[in-house]
Order: sequence, then C-alpha cells, then structure tokens
Amino acid sequence: MKRLAKLIGLKRCAIIRRENRFVVTVENDCKIKHALLRNTGRLHDLIQNGYTALCRNRDVGKTDCELIGVLIDDERAALIDTYTQARMFELATRKKLIPWLAGWSIDGKEVTVNGSRLDYKIASDNREGYLELKSAAYCDGYYAMYPDCPSERGLRHVNALERLKLDGYRSVIAFVAAHPNAKAFKPNAEGDKVLATKIGSAYRSGVEVHAVKIFLDVNGNVFLVNPDLPIDL
Repeated sequence: MKRLAKLIGLKRCAIIRRENRFVVTVENDCKIKHALLRNTGRLHDLIQNGYTALCRNRDVGKTDCELIGVLIDDERAALIDTYTQARMFELATRKKLIPWLAGWSIDGKEVTVNGSRLDYKIASDNREGYLELKSAAYCDGYYAMYPDCPSERGLRHVNALERLKLDGYRSVIAFVAAHPNAKAFKPNAEGDKVLATKIGSAYRSGVEVHAVKIFLDVNGNVFLVNPDLPIDL
C-alpha cells in the first residue's frame, strides 16, 4: 500500500439528502450546506441520510463545498469524487506505480478521436493508445462494481475503445475501485445489463480491462492499495 497524497481542508459533514445528480445537502458546524457531487452514479449505498462525508470548502460556483468521500468506518472512506480519482490515478502513473502501464505515459487528456471523447491518450516508444477511466465506488462487500445505473455514455466509450482496438491502438478501460472493502472488480449487470455485457465482450475482443484500488482515510491521506486488482469477467 502506497500513500499517494494528502488532501488538505477536509471536514466531516453529515449527509442529509441528495438533491439531484450534482448536489447533496449536508450539515457542517450546525450549518446546512450544498455540496458539489461530481460522481453521477446513483451511489445508493453511500449517499444516505445520516452517513458521514468528507467535504472541502469551495470559493467558486453555486455550491458551498465539494463532497470528496464517504466514511465506511471510523478510519476509512470511499473516495467518490471523480476529479480526485483521476488526479490520483495520474499521480500513480507518473510515479510508475501502475505495472500494466510500465513503459507508457499519459500523452493527452480529454481527447477526441473518431467522434468520441476519451479521458486519456497514452503512448510508449513505438505505440499509441487510449484509456478511459471509470469510477467503481459501489461495493457489494467483495466486488467493486460498475455501473450502478444505466449509462449510455459508458456504452459509447466501450464501443469507441473496441473500434480503436480494431484499428491497431492499445485500448484500455480502467476502473477506480474506490471502496476500502473491495477485493476484486466485476461489471454490474444489475446496474446496466447491456453495458456490463459489453465490457465483457470488449475484453474478449482485445480491449484491456483493469482495476486500481484507491481509497481515502479520515485524515485526508489517499492510498494506492492495489494497482492491479483482480478482475472477474
């Protein structure tokens, strides 16, 4: 287990309710606040009334703070903020902590190729590739799972990676297993059967599927626990 970074300014907040896809009402220091939620999954197992979240104040935008994680016990939290997940994945890549990216580097972000927008372009000495990063914050007690709700966008991304693989590019879909209890990853057919099936068929056609376990503690430390979590497809 490697500590990647320490997040500054996190405060405990009590979750009251989710207002919409992007806003959660929380209570902090006896004040009601609106927290930005960047993760658009349903997160029914984490965003519940009375649960404790880790939030950080914002100076811009319409919300008072941003919701970074949700405590699952006295010491550990699921890192649900997708922006932070991505920055930690990039940091782990720069530090050469991801074995399946050995010899590769991130060569571009938010790249458009063949009409699809993907998170990263990756490159080695003599090859190019594309990588899409997804949040797998839902955990059934053993598996980190994605998706937890239907996702047309996710399906488009997997289809795009499959086409790129046929064109000769390295194609990777990577999942951030963000829950401390996750021991492996598998697609969630109950969330979206079509997408879960498509992930499996894309894998069989040569698209790489990887999972990286990263979580947060109550002091703001972000840990890379396993850079190559087992996959069940």
